[in-house]
Amino acid sequence: MMSPQKFLIVFVICITVGLLWVPSCHAIQIISPANEAIVHQGETVTITVTGESLENAWVWPSGNLPQVVATGIGEFTLSIPPNVQSGRYALTAIGKNLDDTSSISIIVERSDTPISIELSPSALIQFNQIGDLMPVQVFGIFSDGGKVLITKSPFIKYSSANTAVATVNSEGFVTAVGPGGTTVTASYASLSSSISVVVPLGNTTPVYKITTTQTGTISKDTGGNYIINVTITNNSNVKLALVKLTSAILNMTNAALLPDAFTVFDPNTSQTLSLTFPRTAGISGGIASLQLKGTYEGLPKNGQSGDKGTLSFSFRVRLP
Repeated sequence: MMSPQKFLIVFVICITVGLLWVPSCHAIQIISPANEAIVHQGETVTITVTGESLENAWVWPSGNLPQVVATGIGEFTLSIPPNVQSGRYALTAIGKNLDDTSSISIIVERSDTPISIELSPSALIQFNQIGDLMPVQVFGIFSDGGKVLITKSPFIKYSSANTAVATVNSEGFVTAVGPGGTTVTASYASLSSSISVVVPLGNTTPVYKITTTQTGTISKDTGGNYIINVTITNNSNVKLALVKLTSAILNMTNAALLPDAFTVFDPNTSQTLSLTFPRTAGISGGIASLQLKGTYEGLPKNGQSGDKGTLSFSFRVRLP
């Protein structure tokens, strides 16, 4: 309990401050719900306001939330629509004087958590030029089949795998920063979903140079088949959208299986692949000819398809 001496001190402070700014001791204030309180879609929220002249007070919600309903002096209710977008909303109380205001934020979420999340667009963001901006929408998929927009939920976290290519802010807006490719990921608790992002070369003049070298020693598997590791290096001055082997031949024998294409291949980086050839491709201890052929594709430029070309490499290797 406050002592008489402390009460007198507080009273004098209020009177003194009131000479300079009246609302400091009688300003309107939202005391319920608490700031940053989590409320659920479909719920009815009670809003309690304190202050002076509450007969004229009102509360305004932001966004597409409906108007509040007055239930008494300083008491209001707000019905949260069942399908309203998840996210942060403001509640602003206005007193007798229009400059007498108080605001808090509430966080609207479903009462259950999604079982998965989906992005829109779902496959690819392909910008036309550096500096372009595009929003990503995030939908929560729930066990009852409901699909709710949760893009602005404070529990959604966005990230870019390469911020030198594209950045993404806390509201899901992706910005093209530099030429290349990357992925943008949205995460909600243990759930995540990603989308590929491609930024064109702009005014950069591409110079394509792809080199291939045989890596390490050739080995044999348990069936006597030859395993040859090959490293492909992008020595171009730009990123490549795709590098793919179309054939790999040891002497006159094709590789058992060609690897998948490399996509979004950064300059001055390497990718290593493993090729398996039947043991009939050569004699142990002998010299064999290894021929590799493939294709490459540059990143799109000014909205057009990227430059395309072919690759051809030859080696002489000694078989184990």
